[in-house]
Amino acid sequence: MTMPGGRRTLDLFALTLILLAVLFAQQKLSNGITSDGALYFAHLRSIVFDHDLEIAPELEALHQPQRPHHVIPIGPAIVWAPAYLAVAAVDRIGSATGAWTRTEGTDLGLTGAYVQAAALSSLFMMAVGLIVLHLRVRREFGPSIAIATSVLILGATTLAWYVILEPSMTHAVSFGCVAIALVLTERWLVDTRPTGRQGLLLGAWFSLVILVRPEDGVFLLFPLTAMLFAPVWRASALQERVRAAGAMLAGAAPLLVLQGAALAWLLSTNTFSLLGGDEAYLTFFDARFLDVLFSSRHGLMSWTPIVWVALAGTIAYAWRRPLWALPAIVAFMILVWTNGSAHDWSGGWAYGGRRFTSVLAAFTPGVAMALYGIYRRPLLLIAPVAVVIVGWNALLMTQYQRQLVPRDEAVRFDALVRQQADLLVKPPFLYPFAFPANVLFAWREGLPVDRYDLLGSEPLRREMYLPLNDWSERFMLDGWANGAGDASGSAHFLVGPTGTILVPLDVPPGTAFGIDLEARAAGGPPGGTASLDIAVNGRSLGSLPLAIGAEKPSRHNFVVPAGVRVWRRGYNRVTISRSPEAAPATTFIVYALRAGANTP
Repeated sequence: MTMPGGRRTLDLFALTLILLAVLFAQQKLSNGITSDGALYFAHLRSIVFDHDLEIAPELEALHQPQRPHHVIPIGPAIVWAPAYLAVAAVDRIGSATGAWTRTEGTDLGLTGAYVQAAALSSLFMMAVGLIVLHLRVRREFGPSIAIATSVLILGATTLAWYVILEPSMTHAVSFGCVAIALVLTERWLVDTRPTGRQGLLLGAWFSLVILVRPEDGVFLLFPLTAMLFAPVWRASALQERVRAAGAMLAGAAPLLVLQGAALAWLLSTNTFSLLGGDEAYLTFFDARFLDVLFSSRHGLMSWTPIVWVALAGTIAYAWRRPLWALPAIVAFMILVWTNGSAHDWSGGWAYGGRRFTSVLAAFTPGVAMALYGIYRRPLLLIAPVAVVIVGWNALLMTQYQRQLVPRDEAVRFDALVRQQADLLVKPPFLYPFAFPANVLFAWREGLPVDRYDLLGSEPLRREMYLPLNDWSERFMLDGWANGAGDASGSAHFLVGPTGTILVPLDVPPGTAFGIDLEARAAGGPPGGTASLDIAVNGRSLGSLPLAIGAEKPSRHNFVVPAGVRVWRRGYNRVTISRSPEAAPATTFIVYALRAGANTP
């Protein structure tokens, strides 16, 4: 039975409406030129109007902080350039004819339609990539699965943020470029062998992918895998593969030369270490891949749970289309390891796991595969929905049993919903999308699983100075109360018999480590003394005597001799206890703790 024409194209109408809604949202919500986007945009403006690469005036005009030109000055600017140049031409013509007055000085090229040219170009490239993926999924899984997949890839991931709120970042453009490259690879290298023209075009497009975001060069795995393992190449002679690879390289050459020139300029104007050494940008043998995936600091899986579905679907898709799924999985693993090796593995203050936005293009058929599995086995959807409904009722019964809601009066539903959430996340709370990293952390450190949220991504330090302020509360277990502070600084009160502070350390073997503690005592007999007992991981280091009523805190160094096994690599428990002789009225106020190499 054939489907009526309107129904056959309903998903395409829906996708068009969604993209129009994204356009409207971008016009209303965009943050303009931000963060690294300022560097790309400033370089484009400087080349077009000043014919140089000196961007300090542009950054000042954009109210961006001056930074070293550490970002290769191409990125999405090459995709923005056609629209940007068109605006510049119209601006020049309109000014020359007297239709309007052209902006002068550095502001020329940095405001109004020029900014819109960049934002709309980012949206256009993303939209083309999404449409190409939609049509590709539609051919294999049908229109219903295709539109659901497109909605999830756009709306449930970082892509929505970077096309609507921060379109000046590279991620929306890189998604579109990668999406087109992967679909062209499948059509021209997997389904058939390319003509010379197709080889040139494919090479040129992949060079654009690399130019926009060099890390996305990892997606060259797709054409490499196709030429090695696709059935259409099995009977071909080696010369044919060499000829196709040569055509792709020839097509890529012009933009790769441009990329090489940009790299040469970067290396000639900046001094930095990419690999090796403590100050290197990448440390491949110390990759924090679990943090990149699961940390509360922009972890990909914890911030974007749909990636769980995408990854599982892509693994299942390997049985159906291995020449798409397997390169996607390998590329993902390489990017996880590479980003985990970067010193700014969390991606700074930008939203979510932003550096994996382009991976979404490779995972799109995996999302479709997962949706197709749910379509064929409805229980996969019904079971989680049933769990949610039963769980909601269980939480509501708990509220009623604990009298958190009135039993014979009207109830505010907003308060009821907030209390449902409070009960659900009451410690120890296991955030499901951070699994298994949070459980492994809790097992390794002997801490409640919810401590992973704030402590899991903390680096292990060779030395740590910890003032007991609001921020440091994440390192404190029971026994403390925030004392705000006084003339001597921020402090916490010891309100229990003991208080424990967690100290994340990377203790080199044979290193003599110790503790400095700043504290004072108040209350109790004036002129008397009281002491605090100090222990590390259950081993006593001694006592800190304090004069009761002293205005300033006392500082004492507790030495741990080299070779004495007290410290461990990871979170160490520094336990501070009231001495048994201390009067009940005595208040102990602790200001700071330092753990590191012994000091005199």
